[in-house]
Amino acid sequence: MKRSFTSSQALFFARVGCCRAINVIHTPVMRAFLMALALASTLSVVCQSYEWYNKPTPANSAQHLSYNGVAFSLGGNLWFGTGIVQGDLSPWLRSYDPASGQIVSFAGLPGSITGPRQMAVAFTLGAFAYVGLGGNEGMDQWSDLYRMDVNGNFTADYEFPGGGRSSAIAFTVGDKAYIGGGYDGTNNRNDLWEWEPVTNTWVQKASMPAALAAGVAFAAGGKGYVLRDGSTTLWCYDPQNNSWSNMAIFPGGARRQPSAFVVDGKGYVGLGREWSNGPFRQDFFAYDPVSNTWSEAPWFWAAQGRAGAMATGHLGKAYVTGGYSIVALAFDMWEFGPASPPVNGAWVQRPFVPGPPRTKPIAFSIGDLGFVGGGGHSSFLAYNPVARTWTPRANLPIAMSVAAALDGMGYGMGTGATGNFWAYDPTADTWTARADMPSPRSGSVCFALEGRFYVATGIQGLTRLKDLWAYDPGTDTWEGRAEMTNASACHSAAAFVVGNRAYVLGGNISGGSTATSIVRYYVPATDTWHSAQLLQQPNNIQNHMALSLGNIGYYGGGYIGGQSSAPSNYFKIYDPSNNTWSAGPTLGGGWRSNGTCFSIGGRGYVTCGQLNPHSQLSGAQTTNDLWEYIPEHIEVQVKVFLGGAYSTDDGLMSDALASNALVPLTDPYAALGYPLPGGDFSDLSGGLGNTTGADAIVDRVIVELRDQGDPSVVRASRQVWLQRDGDVVDMDGISPVRFTLPPDNYHVSIRHRNHLGCMSASPIALSSTPTTIDFR
Repeated sequence: MKRSFTSSQALFFARVGCCRAINVIHTPVMRAFLMALALASTLSVVCQSYEWYNKPTPANSAQHLSYNGVAFSLGGNLWFGTGIVQGDLSPWLRSYDPASGQIVSFAGLPGSITGPRQMAVAFTLGAFAYVGLGGNEGMDQWSDLYRMDVNGNFTADYEFPGGGRSSAIAFTVGDKAYIGGGYDGTNNRNDLWEWEPVTNTWVQKASMPAALAAGVAFAAGGKGYVLRDGSTTLWCYDPQNNSWSNMAIFPGGARRQPSAFVVDGKGYVGLGREWSNGPFRQDFFAYDPVSNTWSEAPWFWAAQGRAGAMATGHLGKAYVTGGYSIVALAFDMWEFGPASPPVNGAWVQRPFVPGPPRTKPIAFSIGDLGFVGGGGHSSFLAYNPVARTWTPRANLPIAMSVAAALDGMGYGMGTGATGNFWAYDPTADTWTARADMPSPRSGSVCFALEGRFYVATGIQGLTRLKDLWAYDPGTDTWEGRAEMTNASACHSAAAFVVGNRAYVLGGNISGGSTATSIVRYYVPATDTWHSAQLLQQPNNIQNHMALSLGNIGYYGGGYIGGQSSAPSNYFKIYDPSNNTWSAGPTLGGGWRSNGTCFSIGGRGYVTCGQLNPHSQLSGAQTTNDLWEYIPEHIEVQVKVFLGGAYSTDDGLMSDALASNALVPLTDPYAALGYPLPGGDFSDLSGGLGNTTGADAIVDRVIVELRDQGDPSVVRASRQVWLQRDGDVVDMDGISPVRFTLPPDNYHVSIRHRNHLGCMSASPIALSSTPTTIDFR
């Protein structure tokens, strides 16, 4: 059995502020993640064919920063604006083209006095948009309403008969608009007015159930829906019988200045700030008018919650921009739309790490989950890449500087003299103290390799180190190993493991201004260090992040030399089979240092640290964003029989080794001297898989990809499982065997420790679509 890892307008207008969009892949059922602030109520889950996408930042982004403005869809573009821009009221509306990610035109509301405003209303009817009402920062409230065409020309103006007001709600049903509520300078209002623009006919309708100081509104299924600030009761207005009714309670709790939009016939409400000046929120909930139910929707993927953000539906998608939070926001644009296919060799943003931003956190992966914690906070969380959700786990028992996973357990080390080393059991969700690391330090690297947890380099006081320590989980003991040779002592380096080698790269070697480009790799079987290709353009890197995906190593970000004010956005790729570095796509998020990374199922993730999305020069802030990298890869479905185990009676191989618990659970090939160049990774969970039947495990075998021109050159190799029916599967026991190499032609060979090997006579075209090679 095998599994392929190929990945699987309604009008809205409201008084709100600003935001941006995120790119997403896959189409699984996706559940919005729960945090400490999440609700206890049980909700259904929205089938996540829609996800958040981070859109390009327009030029001159500072002048677009806005909150308490409006957003609406007109023609092929969306419009947003008014509100507060750089501390002042703005009359400007900006036209945004989602295809180019650019601001393409501007339009200013008429009137030097009444034009600038905040908390206005805006909506679209037919070929025109209408913008008006709102007020200034004093007590002046406007009652004007302006008609705008697709070119941003204001062609007519009207007077709202309900009087001047700000923070009103508005929605459209059919060819009519409905405006009501808000603050008139003295009182909060509950009136509702129906307007037909062609004849400019206003009719007062049934008042809302209560006065409304501010709120959001959307229309779906021929009715209007209103959620006022500070309330969880959703009101529904039915134009057919001119009546209001209470609908299902909003599950997100009372809040101020949320945002709303409509997509695919459902109303989405989220963001804002918890009532009584509580935390800024990032969650969204979807309302189904047919069933009168709320469902969890994907949370907003920006690094921080926000209030007063502007949102609108547009051509089957939705857009959120602007707003304010605990810190000032740069202009950004977020798109909520259908999930798109994965793009190999590219970075895409994923859900932020819940909680406060953090720098120098720890991270590792176990099975199908990634774990991130620390970085100035004790919280520790698990990330599910399929559901794209974060779940709180047991807090860190100490402040940890490095961590790695080994044989299903996580290990983290602190800098104290005692109580500095702990093990994490993901099944029990518990931390347990282990033997103290004898030589604690800060700024070190760690890695897990061949059944041991290693710590290397670092700094003690003012002394840089180049020693190596190994921890044995079986005996709970530490021992010193070979000191790094032909390299300077350093701290703030990075490390990754490929095959049965660990690579340590870069680091600070002298003061704050000197870093190194040296790369050394460690072979545990011989307890020796060796030279690898130096880091290339840029070289001399420190405070960077590194990981491995299959048979390839990567590093990104960090400081170039000692320029702590000039972080890097480079992402470099290392191929051990030819000992070369090459340039990868620009690091996800921008210029980053002191972050962390991990890998799950052949995909890499970078998160946290100091980040400047726009420039190398200055302005980096601590962040908790998350970015995913999908490398180019190859999948093969190899089939082979072992002659000694094959039975002609049933056409299957014997599973005697498995049934007698003799299948090696750790690498049996390294001890035999097989180098496993660029291979031997097990980032897919599942263990032995089936233990009976045709898919029962027979033994471990090695699959190699060899150079098409010179088949004596092994480009990559993997030790994986062999099943009774001859299927060779990856380490999860069910999937095709995956290699992190670009699609191309390769010879495919298979090896076993006491059988003759075999190889395809000719190169075979391989790609990310699994190719079957049958050697039986």
